[in-house]
Amino acid sequence: MFYSYKSAFFAALINFRNYILHLDDPPSLLKKDESLNKINFFSYLRKIVVHQINKKGIENAVVRLTTTKRNAREFLKDYNQKFEVAYLGVSLKNIYENKKRESTLNLVSISRLEKSKNLEWAIYSFEKLLRVKNFLKYFKKINLFIVGDGSDKNRLIDFANKIKVNNNVFFTGFVSYKKKLEILSQANFFLVPAVQGYGLPVLEGLFKGIPVVINKETRVSEILKNNPWVRISKNNKKDFSKNVISHVKNLYLKLPNKKFLTNLPNQLTWSNFIFKICKW
Repeated sequence: MFYSYKSAFFAALINFRNYILHLDDPPSLLKKDESLNKINFFSYLRKIVVHQINKKGIENAVVRLTTTKRNAREFLKDYNQKFEVAYLGVSLKNIYENKKRESTLNLVSISRLEKSKNLEWAIYSFEKLLRVKNFLKYFKKINLFIVGDGSDKNRLIDFANKIKVNNNVFFTGFVSYKKKLEILSQANFFLVPAVQGYGLPVLEGLFKGIPVVINKETRVSEILKNNPWVRISKNNKKDFSKNVISHVKNLYLKLPNKKFLTNLPNQLTWSNFIFKICKW
């Protein structure tokens, strides 16, 4: 079983055929070259050649896998090849934790701090939430934790300062997996404004019993459309903010039934599917 475009590339170079290929993101979600307009002829030619070799590597695979139906449709359009869908899953350890109702409301977002992750929307939504007075009386403090690191960090810190929520917005930087789970265990709501090919942290949050607000362009949303633990926003800041406020107001006193969390993808369902496909 091979992962990534690079695997497809080298498989094509040696005309290897006996493999299953797993690709996460279609070309539309790969990082775009911001200097594309300045690219020279030889670099452009190299990109064309690499694309054609990748295409041959994808074609030669006996089975092709990706993470969502939407990704599969894009791969079919881009490469004229059918992809099976294998929904990634998370660990079943420490699921459905019962949180004590406390006087602090914690919102959390976990991501690389890059512009494509739209984390400014989370800070913007947090500021709008602080303006809603009719339920704030239940909390002595409301916090937003932004977990991760990246090139957009300083701009996000400046934005939090600009709209005067910096005293309640905390940038943790990169944390270990253990620390991430600790932060999730204290979270009341999970915010995911990103554009991404899947969105595994969404499932991590849900398995912890945390309601989620998610951008529809985080593509794991396709299996969460009718789940009351989840609100799915349009791909813009104002609609995301509206859904954050609505979700918090509706669920801060009473969470949905946990039966809606029982059939989400987990590591076992994913690995069983992979073993079946690979005939291991």
